[in-house]
Amino acid sequence: MKIGQLNGIDGAEFTVSLSSVIEMADKREARIGVISERSVLLKAERKIETLTLLGEVTRRYIIVLSAQDLINAICIAYFISYCSCEKL
Repeated sequence: MKIGQLNGIDGAEFTVSLSSVIEMADKREARIGVISERSVLLKAERKIETLTLLGEVTRRYIIVLSAQDLINAICIAYFISYCSCEKL
């Protein structure tokens, strides 16, 4: 192996490693900006999913309450009807 060839490889490796450590400021800021925007978008999507689920739970709860009130009204109507029939 020639010493010159080895030095060339070491130089290329050093250049690659140095360039990965020292970035252009605009490139780094743009990359961080993209990551930040994705994070904001992900948080917004999670909030939308949470609110959608909460809305569905509330809708079903209202349906259950309505059904309970209907059952109570039917029971009261039956009781009134039964008491009226016994008086006749």
